[in-house]
Amino acid sequence: SGLSNQIDRVVFSMDIPYRVYQPLFTNNWHAGLTATFYYGFYSSPDAFIFGCDLAPGSENDYFESEREFGHITDHSSNRYYMASMLTASNLVFAKRLVDRSVWADFTRPPSVAFLIRSSDPNRNIQWKEFENVLTLNRFIDTPQTQKWIEADFVIAQTMIMGVTVGWRTHPWVPFNTVLPGAFASHLTSFGGFLFDQKFGQMSILDWIQAGYAGSYGTVVEPCNYTNKFTSPRFHYWYGRGFSLGESLYMAVQNPYQGIFVGDLLCEPYARPPQVAWIGLTNRTVLSGATIITGVVEAASGDHPVAS
Repeated sequence: SGLSNQIDRVVFSMDIPYRVYQPLFTNNWHAGLTATFYYGFYSSPDAFIFGCDLAPGSENDYFESEREFGHITDHSSNRYYMASMLTASNLVFAKRLVDRSVWADFTRPPSVAFLIRSSDPNRNIQWKEFENVLTLNRFIDTPQTQKWIEADFVIAQTMIMGVTVGWRTHPWVPFNTVLPGAFASHLTSFGGFLFDQKFGQMSILDWIQAGYAGSYGTVVEPCNYTNKFTSPRFHYWYGRGFSLGESLYMAVQNPYQGIFVGDLLCEPYARPPQVAWIGLTNRTVLSGATIITGVVEAASGDHPVAS
């Protein structure tokens, strides 16, 4: 249709399969739907059979790019389309995901992102990045704080905007107060199994049901390669005002085995410009030829108006 350069983002509905493969299919060579649409199909042998590896060429060029996403401005021969899936265990939760994401935009609420080091030695390996996130957060103007805690259960917490944790399952998730726009991820092999058997591991849809705006998990055995999961630095970019989608794709270095569920346009900490028309008030009646003047004021010198 000639629209490819007008599209930056694509959202899939809950009825689209979330795992994909190329024929002939053998040995669980799956890839995640959203990752495949984002930058092409990559697969690696199932870890149960051939051992862990990284698919050649699966590095994400947008990783840590520190810039607004745009299809025609990316440095990968214009092949990237930011993709997510809007889904949940039922339609009520899926609609609530969208509503809460819209409410969150530009609200800049005081909040906390929990960086949790669990007692699981195979899944808590991202804790080595926590200190870097805490240091970075000291240099940005945002009402969000990050807390490094060592626990397997977190209950009775409020004002949550983010969670990074490594653990198989989290029965404590419903027992906290989550802000609209929050993101959470847990490093485990089959968190990206949305609607089928999960080998005793929690689905990322449990975060969605608890009120989070997004989560990310893998759809085939990834082993505990940190570059296949969401880096804790996600919270740094999200707190600076990048959108949920931009923060997510900047935080996953090799996303090919992953599925991203959430509202990729949600941006609670963005500071949009102020736009006004001089000489017009609500319900002004115009007729004939009229000259109007628009005024756009940037949020700050560090946040210029793009267009």
